[in-house]
Amino acid sequence: MLRIRSAEMDVCPIQGSAAGQRGPVRKRNSEPDGWGRINLEEKPMPVFHAATSRTIIPPGCAVGVGVTSGQHVRIINTEGGQVVDTWAFNPLQTDESLSMAHSRTATYHLFFRPRDQLVSNRFNPMLTILEDSSPGTHDTLHAACSAGSNAFFGNPGPQPNCHDNLIRVMADHGHELKTVPCPWNLFEHTEVDGQMNLVDRPAAAAKGDYIELKAEQDILLVCSACPSMIGMISGDSPKGAAIEIQG
Repeated sequence: MLRIRSAEMDVCPIQGSAAGQRGPVRKRNSEPDGWGRINLEEKPMPVFHAATSRTIIPPGCAVGVGVTSGQHVRIINTEGGQVVDTWAFNPLQTDESLSMAHSRTATYHLFFRPRDQLVSNRFNPMLTILEDSSPGTHDTLHAACSAGSNAFFGNPGPQPNCHDNLIRVMADHGHELKTVPCPWNLFEHTEVDGQMNLVDRPAAAAKGDYIELKAEQDILLVCSACPSMIGMISGDSPKGAAIEIQG
């Protein structure tokens, strides 16, 4: 059985009240003794430590957890109004990942809903939506925020972003990403208006709202509590979130 350890990034960006107050802050490693990065050259199969039942995602940070086929996972909006960029990877071949484009084709839905089965970029089932207590607005169209997108929208300079968060978490798990897939932007409220323009609104999820998913294969799930202030998608103060593994 594939097991993947859960860990916060060693360097976790902490959100301040203004762009100039954001920056990387060293976090103390809270993992039990003996937990550490696997030496992939010594082990042909990527065996990691098991995920804990509940993993906290601090504001502006990302975490990666292993979810075994058949397990249920909840991504929880612990404080309300927070966007959570979400990715899923095949841990044996990380060039296979959850694909928004392929899942839109598979479901024929622009925005996914309970009972939809989401697929990888190879059309292999990865996740099934079981339950959604939120208003159900989960964007599938926007790229992850990044240094490039921040500069494009007039907010240059070093600051936390989901693109870099993903790169760091995957590196911590021993994987080097060649490209960053489009995330599933959980709780992000994006609308398409009558002129086919995209319209961003603040996330409407209430405190404690969650989406529950079933893993259709062993996956490495990465969630980033989005720190972007562009479009005020998480309101005026990005917050944290949580992941719970059940079963």
